Amino acid sequence: MADIASRNTGLGAAFWAGGCVLAVAVGTGVYLGAAHAVDLAARARFDHLARTGTLQLDGAVRAYADVVRGLAGLFEANGGTATRLQFHRYVEALGVAEHYPALESVNFAAYVEDGARDAFVAAVRADRSLDPAGYPDFAIRPAGHRPSHTVLTYLEPLLPEKFGVDLTAGAPVVAQTMARTRDSGGMAASGKPVVVERPVRHLGMGLRAPVYRISAGGTVPLDVEGRRAAYVGSVGIGFSVPALVRGAVPDAGARPVALQLYAAASADAAGPLSVNGADSQLYDGAGPALAALAGGDDLLETVLPVRFDDNLWKARFVARRADLENGMLPWLAGAAGFGATLLAWAFAVRLMRARRAAEARSGLLDLVLDHVDAAIWLQDRDRRYRYVNAKMAALCGLPAAQVVGRRDRDVWPAAQADALWESDRAVLALGEKRAAQDTVAGRPLWRVTVPVGAGVEPDAVLCVATDADDGPAPRAGTPAWPETRAPRPHAAGALDGVTVLLVEDDAFHQLVARELLEDAGAQVVGVDDGADALARLAQQRVDCVLMDLHMPDMDGYEATRRIRLDPGLAGLKVIALTANGASDEEARCVAAGMDGFVAKPAAPDALVATVARVLGRGGAADEPAGTLLDMRVLSDAFGGQPERMRKFAFLFLDAARDGLREIDRALAAHDVARAAAVAHRLKSAARTVGALAFGDVCADLERLDAPDAARALAARLHGLLARLEHHIAAELGARRQDHKA
Repeated sequence: MADIASRNTGLGAAFWAGGCVLAVAVGTGVYLGAAHAVDLAARARFDHLARTGTLQLDGAVRAYADVVRGLAGLFEANGGTATRLQFHRYVEALGVAEHYPALESVNFAAYVEDGARDAFVAAVRADRSLDPAGYPDFAIRPAGHRPSHTVLTYLEPLLPEKFGVDLTAGAPVVAQTMARTRDSGGMAASGKPVVVERPVRHLGMGLRAPVYRISAGGTVPLDVEGRRAAYVGSVGIGFSVPALVRGAVPDAGARPVALQLYAAASADAAGPLSVNGADSQLYDGAGPALAALAGGDDLLETVLPVRFDDNLWKARFVARRADLENGMLPWLAGAAGFGATLLAWAFAVRLMRARRAAEARSGLLDLVLDHVDAAIWLQDRDRRYRYVNAKMAALCGLPAAQVVGRRDRDVWPAAQADALWESDRAVLALGEKRAAQDTVAGRPLWRVTVPVGAGVEPDAVLCVATDADDGPAPRAGTPAWPETRAPRPHAAGALDGVTVLLVEDDAFHQLVARELLEDAGAQVVGVDDGADALARLAQQRVDCVLMDLHMPDMDGYEATRRIRLDPGLAGLKVIALTANGASDEEARCVAAGMDGFVAKPAAPDALVATVARVLGRGGAADEPAGTLLDMRVLSDAFGGQPERMRKFAFLFLDAARDGLREIDRALAAHDVARAAAVAHRLKSAARTVGALAFGDVCADLERLDAPDAARALAARLHGLLARLEHHIAAELGARRQDHKA
């Protein structure tokens, strides 16, 4: 024992060690996968923020360039001139502080040839359109005569140090740039930033556009000579680069991605961009901490182009990888993978042990059942054997393993399998236990069949069968199993050896007729419609067909006509079974070739006597008279057994309530035909349980086609149903027993 315990302990430890190794491997894989996914998500977020920032910068540059174009349009719309007051009002309307916060200067520089210099200065000094005092100290700076001047004349705001400055008198590159824009008609941007000292030290840049004298309805001259002749000056703006960036990307400081802006040394943007030593830095939002990480694995970086007129800016975006990632997610994912794998492993171990225990118990149960002196089997609704013990396997003539899983018709001759199943199907349909003597493999057996299943409805039958000669047979009238019916004296043996094909689409009537016929000794095969009846007759010989007339798909008349057309079935007896006892319907039955007629519900003696008479075995019986509840009819229908009488009486009450609700809905929709069809169905059920008055009113409703009269009869049915409920409860007991087996 100690050795066994030690061995089991060793196996358990090895099993759990294997589970831990698997859990670590899965957790590591999940961690690596999550880390890769987090890295991809961080890169995607970084790229999105960089592209968004670039688009915002592009938009801001275009917006400021549009201000310059608008200023040029102001002059050209007035033939190339605009007063100081007009210029001031236009700039004021721009809402610079709100819409263009980076603007530091908006100006106009007039083109003045040297010969017009004095007159120009005098005109500016005398201009009182904006300042009543004029500008008496105005002068062109630097002083001296030159062939031409480009003088800052209008400035918003007015900057005394810039007022009157000749832009072309300074660095030659400025004069060359302005001459080029004059001749091309395009816009010029400052290539290098200018350090502006006020209000705080920062970098500034400018944009300028030429202005031409244009006649009414005209356009800018297309040739260089024409543009030079029409040139009147240029308009421009000066703006703060840091303010431009802050306005374009307002949340730049709060973003995990920092921006650095550079003026490229070359305007060529082909291929991937990078920042080099020749580029001039315009804005630095990264700070020294990020700059120190340059080139490291922890830094995400990209450089995107921004066009500033003909110049190229480089927008460099940088971010720490850790600022964009959820560092805990891979660890949490790995831990979850480890834990889930370990739980799954533990569950698998538990299932394996439970299966081994179940197999051991099943083996023990099989050993016990194989030594029981009875045949035991379990059969499902599909007629497949789910279990057979050794004695049942011996009856089948096959090993048990070859019987389990197969259908009964694959094991037994078809006729014998069908006969046994007809009995078992009734057990499934009613949910009742049943005991009877059957012949299995040529041996008489006492067989007890019970319904089994985990759901609301049974899905299989369990059968236990012993040799009929092993003990005394039950006495007549004494059940072989609780609540098993005994043959009624008036019908016993009347139909011994007779096989009846019962064709009935109503499950209630089929069950009642089956029990009446079987009590008389008949073997009953049930089908639901005419097409199924023809198919069964092609497979199995029967002595008589009990045929319902009104069925869906193929009714009883058509089925009978087809039977009569088959030479092999020419002598087969067919008896009509219908709830309509009218003489014209009986005549139709005779015309269709039927041999007898039974009106539903038939009293047991009437049904058995009719079948016996048609087969040449006996006579007929009278049907009962009607009243509110004829207990004789109910007792005869169900063998005088109180439990079954109670069960089917209350089943009828349930069916009647449902039927009356259906009749009420049909009459509310003015569908009298549908109400009549439901009444026809209820009439049969009512007469079966002895509710003859209720059945008579249903028959009256069935024949009506007037809505008002139909509603009156429906009201009578509601009243009769209430009386029947009280009467049945008084006669048969409380409802708590109505559905018990």
